[in-house]
Amino acid sequence: RLNSQIRSGSINHSSAGRRPLPFDCCALTLTPFTNPACSPDGVIFETSAIMPYLMKHGRDPVTGNAMTSQQLVSLQMDKDEETGKWQCPVLCKPFSNHTKIVAIRQNPPGNEANVYSHEAVQELNIKSKNNIDLLSGKKN
Repeated sequence: RLNSQIRSGSINHSSAGRRPLPFDCCALTLTPFTNPACSPDGVIFETSAIMPYLMKHGRDPVTGNAMTSQQLVSLQMDKDEETGKWQCPVLCKPFSNHTKIVAIRQNPPGNEANVYSHEAVQELNIKSKNNIDLLSGKKN
């Protein structure tokens, strides 16, 4: 089973005068993330920035909806050691601002997700009707 696609700032609002954030930027600090976490709505934050914000405000800074730290999903992402760019761990293709990415939640515990390119999941999970996580081998 696929979970929602994730991308910083991917919530559908009127786009007049707005541009999406670069792929690797925290939606709160607008700086590149090193330890990403995802909100239930699919917005990516730097964990060290969103945790204090949630403790103080108890709300998602993008949507304004009530949110707790327990709702965050820790994203397990692969980084190319040579280039320092985030990449799909299966295809070893770097993610760009135009790459569709998906997160597959790990059950249990359910608050972690492995991140892949949509291309890898489409070819290796959806088309082949394979419900096994591509890294962990756990059934989804």
